[in-house]
Amino acid sequence: MRRTTRYLVFLNNTSLLGPRLSGKPVLLAYRGIAQRFDERGVTNDTCTASRVLPPIVASISRLGLNC
Repeated sequence: MRRTTRYLVFLNNTSLLGPRLSGKPVLLAYRGIAQRFDERGVTNDTCTASRVLPPIVASISRLGLNC
């Protein structure tokens, strides 16, 4: 990775440039969090929005599911 790219990635992800927040930090894990759908019979052209299963976690939103 080029040095310039590394700096841009750091600046994009750093909290040093933002305001100090009060309270306890919250850990958010973004990997693997997604709305599940019925995978039976799925092909490259399948609209998975029409196959979305009910959420098992209340914080997962169903916004943007338009086909």
